[in-house]
Amino acid sequence: MRRMRLLLVVGMLSVLFVPASSAEAKPLDGRIVYSDAYGGSGIYSIDPDGSDRIHLVTGSGLHGPKWFPDGSGISFIADVGSHGRRSRLEAIDVDGSNRRVLIGRRDLPEGHRSIGSFSWSPDGTQVVLTLYSDTFEGAIFVSSADGSSITKILGNARSPEWSSQDRIVAEKGRGRLITFDPDGGNVVTIGIHGSDPAWSPDGTRIAFMCGDFAHADVCIVNADGTGLVNLTNSPQVDWSPSWSPDGSRIVWSRSRTYATYGDLRRMRADGSATTRITATRRIDEYEQDWTVLP
Repeated sequence: MRRMRLLLVVGMLSVLFVPASSAEAKPLDGRIVYSDAYGGSGIYSIDPDGSDRIHLVTGSGLHGPKWFPDGSGISFIADVGSHGRRSRLEAIDVDGSNRRVLIGRRDLPEGHRSIGSFSWSPDGTQVVLTLYSDTFEGAIFVSSADGSSITKILGNARSPEWSSQDRIVAEKGRGRLITFDPDGGNVVTIGIHGSDPAWSPDGTRIAFMCGDFAHADVCIVNADGTGLVNLTNSPQVDWSPSWSPDGSRIVWSRSRTYATYGDLRRMRADGSATTRITATRRIDEYEQDWTVLP
């Protein structure tokens, strides 16, 4: 994973999300949210054609933005304290207003202070988290949307992503991709090493970063490990893929090297029709997430 990578918390958790519809979405419908990973200027959103960029939240230590499953708001990780060793899960409305804490530092299990990444269940009532211990050991937990109940389901793993088919993909150990049920059971080893895994909207394919930090590409593979394809195959570094709501496109971040700022690119899910979305010098566009707005 390149960097230490909502439900609007419903009053009593009695209201379930109705996921934003992707069945009628057109290829460039919706909105993309992303973070300024190296620049540290906060969270942004933009149209898939690169227009109408909005600076939603200003501040350093804000990363990993994800839309609520129904598209009604945005959640993200906020690092606080010295060297970002403590963090919490926060949220804002679509326009950047109503900033609030969803899962605070005191909600995290004893010995765990940092949230590395997260992903929402399809109905938005639960969230799967990478939590890092005080000794920086990663494990995967499932939490209620308000952090009132957090359970460890898998050790020595990170970067979980929850699919529409109620399966979770994650990196195990040194980057081996696995899938499993939300209770941590029925673990299936895909047999491929990668980072930043992202499910297609129908839960049948996984896009991920393949290669190492010196040179990485965006690859896709079927959920059973078959059909591996390198989509970008470039001399640069390609990170953090995310699918369009209709599954026909993938947006990702490309940088010259691991240590340089990235810009957003868009392509068809077969790797064709590559388009540069952004060209900024002082914003490191990364960790993007694409949804259809309600």
